[in-house]
Amino acid sequence: MSTSESSEARLELLKELQRPATLRSAWESVAANGGAAGIDRVSVQQFRSQLDTNLAALAAEIRGGAYRALPVLRVRPRFLGASDRALVVPAVRDRAVQRAVADLLTPRVEPLLSPACRAFRKGHSAKTAAADVGSWVEEGEGTPWGWARWRGGSSGW
Repeated sequence: MSTSESSEARLELLKELQRPATLRSAWESVAANGGAAGIDRVSVQQFRSQLDTNLAALAAEIRGGAYRALPVLRVRPRFLGASDRALVVPAVRDRAVQRAVADLLTPRVEPLLSPACRAFRKGHSAKTAAADVGSWVEEGEGTPWGWARWRGGSSGW
């Protein structure tokens, strides 16, 4: 891909990202997941109460190159006890933009990934990986040659 083709592809993605239908679809996913307010203290319900205005503002920020994600809210829930692990909560507005970006990039990236790539992919998990390996062993493919299917390469090591 040439530099000009790459620039055109990025511009096309940005155009798609700022489309009202793209942002609304992403918002619907965020709203369905619920979750806490971020550092700006705007809840899903509050964002919904001014939905058209909020989505238009996001589109304008993206279009103008001014969009910047807010810092995440760091929370140490009591159920984690004395753990040093903190949960991070992005602002609702940022979750909508992140969901829109993921929705736009996933169909473009997914075909390029090896079947062995399981993390953070819809329909893939450690359980599905273990089930695949188990079935390959049962089928007699639990050898280095059988692993080639997973690696996406030839059967030779």
